[in-house]
Amino acid sequence: MCSCIARGHGALLLAMRQVTHRYPLPGTRFWQATQYHCAIDYVTLSLNKGEHVGLVGASGAGKSTLLKILLGFETPDSGSVGCQGRAVLPASTAALLWYRQLVQYVPQDPASTLAPHKTVARAIAEPLHFLGHGAPPISALQRALDDVALPASLLLHQRVGTLSGGQAQRVAIARAGLATGFPDR
Repeated sequence: MCSCIARGHGALLLAMRQVTHRYPLPGTRFWQATQYHCAIDYVTLSLNKGEHVGLVGASGAGKSTLLKILLGFETPDSGSVGCQGRAVLPASTAALLWYRQLVQYVPQDPASTLAPHKTVARAIAEPLHFLGHGAPPISALQRALDDVALPASLLLHQRVGTLSGGQAQRVAIARAGLATGFPDR
């Protein structure tokens, strides 16, 4: 299960309307029409500022596909995705920069996104590099760790690979929180 951290300024933050997405099935012969698996079918979802949404379903029910579309990693076959009244998809990577600063991915398993050889400070600041910001001040990194109840004085220069699972999860949350709030922090 995955979740999103999002920060916005209006009542309606994210909206997904009548979204469908299909994947081609492997093994289709060249003379046969391509067959498809429908991962999500006419899904509508609204998320207001301050709300939390949990997605529950069996394996293959479309939870990850829905999240990939909400994050802008995949384009739906039909329907629309919007954020704060602006259309999100379809768009180029450059056109999605504003959206990437509002919505960040927090994986259930932080090991999938945190390089064990990096320091906590570098891991937290990394998304800002991809968003086109310079290195954040140390005070912003300290506040990000304070926000998730981690002692910045002890952990900021520690390697990610030495953290416990719970600490690594909170570093992943701090990282997403800093990226959605920078440079306001």
